[in-house]
Amino acid sequence: LTNNVDYNFSDVFLGAYYKLISGKFTFNPGVTLHQYATKDTQLGTENKDNLTKVLPDIYAKYSFNSSANLRFNYSITSQFSDVEKVAEGYLLDSYNVLSRGNRTIENSLKHNYSLNYFSFSMFSFTNIHASVRYSKNVNSIKNNTELIGVDRISYPLNSDYADESLSGSFRYGKTYSKLKTNFSTRISHNNFNNLVNDERVKLKSLTHSYNASVATKFKNAPNFEVGYQKSFTDYSNTGSTTDRPFANIEVGFLKNFILTADYSHY
Repeated sequence: LTNNVDYNFSDVFLGAYYKLISGKFTFNPGVTLHQYATKDTQLGTENKDNLTKVLPDIYAKYSFNSSANLRFNYSITSQFSDVEKVAEGYLLDSYNVLSRGNRTIENSLKHNYSLNYFSFSMFSFTNIHASVRYSKNVNSIKNNTELIGVDRISYPLNSDYADESLSGSFRYGKTYSKLKTNFSTRISHNNFNNLVNDERVKLKSLTHSYNASVATKFKNAPNFEVGYQKSFTDYSNTGSTTDRPFANIEVGFLKNFILTADYSHY
C-alpha cells in the first residue's frame, strides 16, 4: 500500500589498534571511527541522516602456560535497520495483520562482553573449556503492536528499555587408552522487552542443559558413543523439561568408507 522506497546506506570506517605483549600477558585495544549515512526517498519526500560513531573494542589474554589461557573480549557494535523497517507504507502480512515501517528510527548499540578459559593437558589427556558472555542492547529497534480487536498493526520504534543476555558454558573431557568421556553444561538467562499498545511487556527466559557421554576409541574396530542430555526451560512463568538419551556408532570398512548411525529419544 504505497510503499515504493529507495533506501541507501553507507558505512565508511577507519580503525586503529595497539598490541602490547609483556611476558604471559597480551593486551590489544582498538578503536574504529565510523561515518554512517542513510537516505530514503518515499511518499514524495527525501530523508537524510549522517552519523559519526567511535566504537572501541578490547582483547586481552593471559597465558598460564603453553596449554592454558584466559581471554577477555569487549566490543560495541552499531546496528541499523533495513528497508523493510523504513518503508512507511502498509504491508498486509496476513488477513488480520498489517505492518509498516518508520523512517525516523535510529540505530541501536550492542555491548558485548566475553571471558573464556581453556586448558589442555598432554599428561592426563584432559581438556577444560569455560566461558561467560554478557550482552546489552541499548536503543534497540522493537516492534510496537497495536491490538484492534482480533486485528494487529505493528511498526518499529526505538525502545527505551535495554535487552540483556547472560550465558555461561562449561565443558570437561578426558581421554583414556580406549575411552573418551565428556561432560558439558550450558545456562542462559535473558531479559527482553516487547511493546503492545505502547505498553512495556517485560519477559524473562532461563534455560540450562547438562550433557554426559562415554565413547570408545578403537583404531581397528567400530566405535560407539552413549550419552544422556537433560535440559530445562522457563519462559514467562511457563516451563518444560526435556530428557534425551542418545547413541552413535561409527564403522570403517573397505579402507575408504565410514558408516555412521545415530539415535536419540526425546
